Amino acid sequence: MAVLTDLPTELLEEIYLNLNSIDDVHYFARVCKSTYKVIQRTKIYTEIMRSVIRQSSALRYDVQLCRLLRMHSDIVEHGQPIQVTTIGPNGQLSSDLNSWERSLGLAIADRSYLIHCCAETLPDEDVYEILARWQGLRVLQTLWLTRQLKEQDYLAVSDTVDADDFIYAYDLINDRDEDFHDGDSAARSSPEAEFYTRFDADQKGRFHAAVTSLWLLNEIRWILTNFTYRANTFAVPLTILDKCKERLDEQTETPLLDHLDRYAVHSFLYHHLLPLHSPTLSDQCSSKLPLTFPSELEKEPVYCIRLLQVFLVAGQTYLQPPDIIDLAVRDKLRRKPPYMVTRLPASTELYIRSTNAEPFRPGLDLTSSGRVGSELGSLSLVNLTLFQRATIAQTSLHPAPQINTTSLDSLFTDDDLLSTWLEERALMCFDMYMRRDRQDIRQVFEKRWRKTKWMVWWWAASEDKARMKMERWRRA
Repeated sequence: MAVLTDLPTELLEEIYLNLNSIDDVHYFARVCKSTYKVIQRTKIYTEIMRSVIRQSSALRYDVQLCRLLRMHSDIVEHGQPIQVTTIGPNGQLSSDLNSWERSLGLAIADRSYLIHCCAETLPDEDVYEILARWQGLRVLQTLWLTRQLKEQDYLAVSDTVDADDFIYAYDLINDRDEDFHDGDSAARSSPEAEFYTRFDADQKGRFHAAVTSLWLLNEIRWILTNFTYRANTFAVPLTILDKCKERLDEQTETPLLDHLDRYAVHSFLYHHLLPLHSPTLSDQCSSKLPLTFPSELEKEPVYCIRLLQVFLVAGQTYLQPPDIIDLAVRDKLRRKPPYMVTRLPASTELYIRSTNAEPFRPGLDLTSSGRVGSELGSLSLVNLTLFQRATIAQTSLHPAPQINTTSLDSLFTDDDLLSTWLEERALMCFDMYMRRDRQDIRQVFEKRWRKTKWMVWWWAASEDKARMKMERWRRA
């Protein structure tokens, strides 16, 4: 019987080329010297990883993400708002799509690397970038597994319109995290979660796919914010958005599971980690708005909370998963001696927000409730409108609704459209095969989901298990 050490190099290479996981390649390389020697050759190693990327379910969004990130860098270098192609009175385009609009559509639509996986369709630099991303995003897995989150550990902009309630919910997130790190609360709060301390290979793949697919959607949203703000029409970008979402839907493998995973990751990144580590960006110059807010929220509760609301919405638009990791690291450093001031470098700020359609004046008091507060409120509404116009949760036939103007003494009533859209996509997948003799899942989903979304990787171990769990929610 042949053993690995007896196999020729050519056959070992074929074994590598049939693996569909980056980790499997590295595990196989550690088996013996013969398998390790194969991947020591850079050209062979790159070809193996190119094959893995083509076959891996976990990496199915990474190539498109590489393209959008290149487009992101090009927009930063361009440094100007993107012009919107207009539509004439007869409903036809007034001109051909510009290069930015074409690039956005092709970045998602072109999947030629699946047919001819070579250096032309998947360059070496993209392969290395995907390898680095696979490793780097594991930080989020570590953060997820650090402690079990409960419904009090999340804060969304749309949770409440009462300033005192908003401050309480915001402070509670930070207080609960401090209690855990001080040893005053346990890492797990339910008996079944005691065993949920690590991800298996399948869960790691699901997690990576959920993060990268959400990142991909957020990059599209970021690009849409860079189109000219006061354009007469936004129909062409929305039509491109429709096509992008259609293409991404075609890459869905387990519909209910994929949408639940993405919804859970979105809540973790932008309803937990973002508000938890937001103090890192607080109390900066007013010119940094909307990516800052005053830390003294009680000084002028309504005005200060409104800036925090805008910050949380801006964070969903401008801050991608690596930026959230960076925020968490900086927040950790500033809480320990010598209590470093960990502001973002200018290059990072430029990359996050390359154009500023409606800038805030520097030197303004963020806690003012007078004329300055009115100015900040007006510009905040402009920014919220910009974010709303770029939301993924819209179509060319049903654009996002206008932001409602509020009085100066009340909070913004901004709906978290992306969160609602992600939830609705999951419920629509469930509706397709649900039992008809039970109550509507929408009547019980929100209550049940709040308590169980941290554990989704375990109770939703497969499409069928997720569906059975949700059917039991309807029956209870």
